[in-house]
Amino acid sequence: MDLAISVATGTPFLRWPCNAGKVLYINFEIDKPFFRTRLQTMLRSRNLTAVENLHTLHLRGTSTPFPELVQEIIINSRVERYALIILDPIYKATASKSDGAGTAVANICTQLDYIANQTGAVVVFAHHFNKGKVRDMQIIDRMSGSGTWARDLDTIISVTDLPLRPGYFVVETKLRNYETFPSFVIRRDGSEIEVRDDIDPPGTDESMDANDRGLLQLLGAESMTSNEFLNLAEAHNIPRSTFYRVLRTLQRNGRIYHDVLSRRWAATRPPRLNAAGEPPPVFEPENRILWLNETNETNETNETLETQEAGGTDETDGTQQTGGTDETLGSDDTPPAPAPAA
Repeated sequence: MDLAISVATGTPFLRWPCNAGKVLYINFEIDKPFFRTRLQTMLRSRNLTAVENLHTLHLRGTSTPFPELVQEIIINSRVERYALIILDPIYKATASKSDGAGTAVANICTQLDYIANQTGAVVVFAHHFNKGKVRDMQIIDRMSGSGTWARDLDTIISVTDLPLRPGYFVVETKLRNYETFPSFVIRRDGSEIEVRDDIDPPGTDESMDANDRGLLQLLGAESMTSNEFLNLAEAHNIPRSTFYRVLRTLQRNGRIYHDVLSRRWAATRPPRLNAAGEPPPVFEPENRILWLNETNETNETNETLETQEAGGTDETDGTQQTGGTDETLGSDDTPPAPAPAA
């Protein structure tokens, strides 16, 4: 929803600038009154009262075959010329079929390609994670159901909980055609989302090999000078060349830090000081319940946004729990004019 508002208003989404354009948001999951209440709260946090470029289609509790919905989207897009089409969540498109079945998922992905090709819009869908500790998995393995989801996508934006920090999340990306963005931390306070560059994301485990883990274990909870660290590594039969190579990798991935004042290496970054020379407030675990009460507006804490660029050819079969009503979020509740017949 934050992405939809950003594109509709031409304002940044998280830390990425957005070109302004019309947005179609297909809501499969949230009842219309709750969706509108949440959206109005998000608009107020941006000092907005309405967004005329944001159109919504509410399909909770209705049933329409997905191929029929695809055709409706394409027909309406020829009139509205949407720049962005969002389906939230995508598993609703696999109604009566399993989102773990590779063939069914491939059919849905082909139809998403078809929408992108026929409309020229960027197609984005939300998808939930597997159960368990998803941060221990690579991004492409985190999504629930078939691995076809991840293999078909051009861009994945993964949002996971930041350990021990309720209301804070780690944003990671995986891109097919462009360089992957460095991960960063965001905070969600009610319906307001802000990027927190003052908080370092935990290093990913994807790039760690045996040497990485071994050197990190040697450092442990201690802090050492470069010479002390090197001597300890050589005492454990780690060659000097390997030491320096792994040291750079761990530092680049944010697993270890070098304090320029003490000239010592540590596995945790020294606390930053504010303008008064004082450390920032420390998160206290006993405040966890309070934080949850303040930020737990919904239970949707772990989701991924997957972006699909144009590609594909033919529409394939699939079923969708859909149907519903159109509305334009703006000055009134009047739905947009119906599109002409195909």
